[in-house]
Amino acid sequence: MQKKALTGIGLLVGGAAIIGTALTGCGGGKNDGKKDGAARENKVSEADMADFLKRNITGKPGGKFNDATIADPKTFNVMLASETSSTDILGLVFDGLVARDPETLEFEGDLASSWTSSDDKKTWTFKLRKNVKWSDGQPLTADDVIFSYDLVFDKTIPTPVRDILTINGKPIGYRKVDDLTVEFKLPATIGPFLDVIGVSILPKHKLEAAWKSGQFNNTWSLNTKPEEIVGTGPFTISRYTPGQSIAFKRNLYHWRVSQDGKQLPLLDGGTTQIVPDLNAVILKFKSKETDYTGVRPQDWPDIQSKASSGGYTAVNAGPAWGFTYLGFNVNPANKNVPDYKRAWFSKKEFRQAVSFALNRDNMVTTALRGIGRPINSPISSANKIFYNQDLKPYALDAAKATALLASIGLKNKNAEGVLTDDQGHLVEFTLMTNTGNNVNLALCTAIQEDLHKIGIKVTINPVEFNSLVERMRKTFDWEANLLGFTGGVDPHNGRNIWMSSGMSHVWYPKEPKAATAWEAEIDKIFDDAAVETDQAKRKALYDKFQAIVYDQQPLIFLVTQDYLSAYSNRLTNVRPNALARAMKWNVYEFSEK
Repeated sequence: MQKKALTGIGLLVGGAAIIGTALTGCGGGKNDGKKDGAARENKVSEADMADFLKRNITGKPGGKFNDATIADPKTFNVMLASETSSTDILGLVFDGLVARDPETLEFEGDLASSWTSSDDKKTWTFKLRKNVKWSDGQPLTADDVIFSYDLVFDKTIPTPVRDILTINGKPIGYRKVDDLTVEFKLPATIGPFLDVIGVSILPKHKLEAAWKSGQFNNTWSLNTKPEEIVGTGPFTISRYTPGQSIAFKRNLYHWRVSQDGKQLPLLDGGTTQIVPDLNAVILKFKSKETDYTGVRPQDWPDIQSKASSGGYTAVNAGPAWGFTYLGFNVNPANKNVPDYKRAWFSKKEFRQAVSFALNRDNMVTTALRGIGRPINSPISSANKIFYNQDLKPYALDAAKATALLASIGLKNKNAEGVLTDDQGHLVEFTLMTNTGNNVNLALCTAIQEDLHKIGIKVTINPVEFNSLVERMRKTFDWEANLLGFTGGVDPHNGRNIWMSSGMSHVWYPKEPKAATAWEAEIDKIFDDAAVETDQAKRKALYDKFQAIVYDQQPLIFLVTQDYLSAYSNRLTNVRPNALARAMKWNVYEFSEK
């Protein structure tokens, strides 16, 4: 069962975490004062057990996981997290009401044991699981759910979740029915309602005071004592040493139990090491200092060939569901980008020219070592439900790129072969990506070389991932960037990226109103698709959305690789998944053999 910390929203990913989005459960066992490994009593009703886990779990209790990442988290406040450097950590600690199983794509209960809807699909009622406790032993109730949605719709809190839960400008309604029942009233039908309702639930008893005093946005920062961070997931944070590691311990109140009666999680905890780059991540795995890792295409042949002798299993889980992009900043709030550059970036012809100039097949061959494919849409070709198969990748066409640039006045070159505009400004820009990610840096180098051929000068500037996110979210101090977003099944999950008012609307976040006619059209498509329940009509709407993005190129889609991973054979119950973008989406099942 996929349990994503921020179910559904588009999350920025720059390879900040080599492990994928972590997925979690909730609390329920009794803390009887015994040592961590001893408190494994099953306090869950047989009914609650039967309707959740349907697999037997092999292995024994005890032991720890070890993995690595290339960036510190940006926050421990899951309501504020919008990048994988944070959510990959917090996904171990928090849960929502429901989530998709990434293997079956079916919805299953997380904190909710069941749910029903009215005939018109505008009223939904969720029953919470009985005897669920927070990691400090306090009971989870409907008050916590109501509190969490109060946070979502507090406009002083910069959470990306609000974008996907606001339909046609109206928030959803919600109320407590009783201690274990919550009712949602929708302003209109929401086709993907179960996809978007899995917001991480936060403890009212720990955070209400900070919220009421206006200090919520400063709460649960990286300086917070780990014991103050209370969740319902299988693990809690026990120690954080900036730049070195994050340690986890088993949540003694975790309720989930396997079908054969084993208290979960089986592992007692784990450690995520923070290392300089992806080279270090791979070296840690090869030296058996970590138990699992995502694998870059350049490392795949070696990892795959040595799996048997190395005591690990290598898995190609198929095409990734996210996308890598090149984006340009047209936000007028950025005073460091000259007006003349913003004018170039704002023109469709400029963006199309760049797209036609890029040799994506070469990117696949070089940066991805042939283990991937060019992309032309934010919806992965692995998504058979919503992918628009009529769109073909922008073919390499330097002549067409040159003609498009000339059509907007960029046709004269200086002595070094760099184009100039009518005022003599060199056609150049600085391209940022995150440090430590060799694949992204290779893609930037390919872009630099391809655009040099048509007279555009590109300067590459690697920046630490969280600093780059800060520039994108707050200071807007960037010209062009290369990063990626996680993907999902329903395009509505990317509403925070594609709606003009979205905080993740990369090229111009939180527009006061749609800055262009085509952005307004996308806004309408997402609003219409949100309230449409007919699957064929929703598919047609999202096909049209993809066609607009294909034409306008607000983000220039590049390539996507297969999800490659490897894990130690000392662990069992590990099932890597491309949709979950994760090695440990089911970490609560992991155990030592």
